[in-house]
Amino acid sequence: MSLKTILLSTIGLTAATAVAFVTLAETAQAEKKDDEKKWDVMNPPGDSREIDINVDNGTWMSLDVSPDGKTIAFD
Repeated sequence: MSLKTILLSTIGLTAATAVAFVTLAETAQAEKKDDEKKWDVMNPPGDSREIDINVDNGTWMSLDVSPDGKTIAFD
């Protein structure tokens, strides 16, 4: 191999490595922003209020009970 070939290969490998590191850094930053935007069930965005309702029956309902057993949520 000539010195020119070795030099060009080294420059190309260095550039490819730099691009890979930049891509990894951008991906990590994007994932961090996604984590910051995740919805928190205990702190939903926007205004909220509690409403008392009377429900005798329903179909195709999803239901969940709070850990203390005092509250249910359903759709």
